Amino acid sequence: MTMLEFSSGKGPWTYIGKRKVLNLTGWDILGIVSNPEFQRFLLQKIAEKDLLNRHQYVNGSLETREETTRLFCQYKGFEETVFFAEPYSPFLSIIETLIPQGFTVLIDEDFDPHISSFLRNLSDRIQFFPHNSVESLQKRLEESSSDKHLIFIQTLYPFSSDFAHLKEIIELAGINNFVVVYESWGDGFIGEKGEGLISLLRNLPANLLVTGYYCHILPFPLAYLGGYRTFIELLKNNSVTMKACPSASDLQLEVLKWFVRNVETDNLSIKRVQDNSNYLRYELLSRGFKVLGEFTPLLPLFVGERERALEFQLELLDNGVFVKELTYPFVAPGKSRLLLIPSFLHLKEDLDFAIKKIEEAGKSLGVI
Repeated sequence: MTMLEFSSGKGPWTYIGKRKVLNLTGWDILGIVSNPEFQRFLLQKIAEKDLLNRHQYVNGSLETREETTRLFCQYKGFEETVFFAEPYSPFLSIIETLIPQGFTVLIDEDFDPHISSFLRNLSDRIQFFPHNSVESLQKRLEESSSDKHLIFIQTLYPFSSDFAHLKEIIELAGINNFVVVYESWGDGFIGEKGEGLISLLRNLPANLLVTGYYCHILPFPLAYLGGYRTFIELLKNNSVTMKACPSASDLQLEVLKWFVRNVETDNLSIKRVQDNSNYLRYELLSRGFKVLGEFTPLLPLFVGERERALEFQLELLDNGVFVKELTYPFVAPGKSRLLLIPSFLHLKEDLDFAIKKIEEAGKSLGVI
């Protein structure tokens, strides 16, 4: 399948087998991969730095890393940041540094399931609290035998499309506990320039660490860990992972640098995604569907039973619309849903086509 086939004049259509379908699963959400300017930039950098003859995960040069760090810290509101080639190293760096110092980990139960599973295997000092329940978190802190905690939350939870209660949790954490915020679905979507957390808080508190992974919007994505310099230096001095694991490559750093510079001067792609998602949400709500959460680019369409959600997804696929289904164990039994993620590339007629097919399938299956 070529890029031209995927990003046709009618929007992001793709093929499943021989069937052409409208993709609402979140591919190239900001249209960066399909952007001719980005494609020219990438080819130029590949030629300049001979990137095809260098392994993707060879550490980036000091000059490229320092320039990207400066731009990224300014964009995200950090004093310091560290880049990684993949998403798990930031979490491993935090755990291996602070667990030996007596910290207990508390994780929102709707936290990214892949990261949660990874963390669960690292230590027996990990507990979960009910999703977005500040009251339950407070109770866990009061009843805990430890006086030092790491609280893991996400800026935006994709399966429910709701925001973490950031200010309340940060205030509750106080000076003895640290809050680790995973920005994966905040980056590129939240704020006028896709800057994420900083647009919600304005100033990042000293007890906060922020990590993220740009896999939803960038090719050759990298991960990062940012915050106050003293905290980052603590991790650098004590984490074996930070010392031993490869940093982001020149290719990953150049792609991120292009994104930051581009979005600082042109945020039309972010606005277009927001407009498309708002239109899709409003039209589905007006037809009687239950669309969960806030007005964000992520639209969880509640279905209920697992079997009905699978039927819904398959009927949409048969009729030319490709969406994700979320069932147990990703969501609780009886709370299955479809996740719709419109992109910059969708045109109004693409969304109208999807709305028509979703309405027809919803009626035939008794969802509405």
